[in-house]
Amino acid sequence: MLDKRIRQRRQVVGMTQPELAEKVHTTKQAISHYENSRSTPSKEMLILLANALETSTDYLLGLTEDPTPSHSEKQMDLTVLEKLAKQSPSIRRYVNNYKIGAIGYIQLLEGSLSDLATVREKQSV
Repeated sequence: MLDKRIRQRRQVVGMTQPELAEKVHTTKQAISHYENSRSTPSKEMLILLANALETSTDYLLGLTEDPTPSHSEKQMDLTVLEKLAKQSPSIRRYVNNYKIGAIGYIQLLEGSLSDLATVREKQSV
């Protein structure tokens, strides 16, 4: 199921394997292996994939049919990613970019922002 969900979400968000690989700091071959069940992503990579694919780890793992991550899932993923950034400088930039997106998403859920355009506007500032 994980392989199909990774491929499906990548296609839904309109990314190629090389684009996804660049976004999560891995190779196109690794993405291909995940999508063809030749290897399984680590926990850390699963979180990076879920965030890049705008979904939750629960969805990728088949634990839910809803691809939209909940507020608590986004907050938990942000906490894990912050810990990873301290341990792995190679993903620090991704984590910082993700934090901007996650904060905007959380604000949207909480109603302090009116729409996604406002989120994107605030992210570019």
